[in-house]
Amino acid sequence: MSTFLLDHFGPCEPLKSCPSCEAAVFLRSKLSISDYATLVWMANNAKAATFAKATESLFESSVDILDLDIRTKNVLRNAHIVTIRALVNHTRKELLSVPDLGRRSLADIETALDQIHLALKPDD
Repeated sequence: MSTFLLDHFGPCEPLKSCPSCEAAVFLRSKLSISDYATLVWMANNAKAATFAKATESLFESSVDILDLDIRTKNVLRNAHIVTIRALVNHTRKELLSVPDLGRRSLADIETALDQIHLALKPDD
């Protein structure tokens, strides 16, 4: 229910609306303005909470979920960098100081993080 309340406040196309738009129009016709506003507010908060939970879950995930070769994963593990949170809290310079982690591995890490819309901590 929260998706159409957040994403569909008007028709998708001028002459044809999707089922979510029709449901939103139906709700608007049946609820008072204040009740509808409350429902939209609740949907916004639910979506934000779901996003926060998903983000937290991603940060606690193992670096093993990243598309990295086994050698790079082993180097990270040996450096005690086992979660994505731990990885993104490092700068490029810090990672290059990790034994056996070179520029190619660093580039692979940055590419893998970019695929999930994350990045390393900026160098100071």
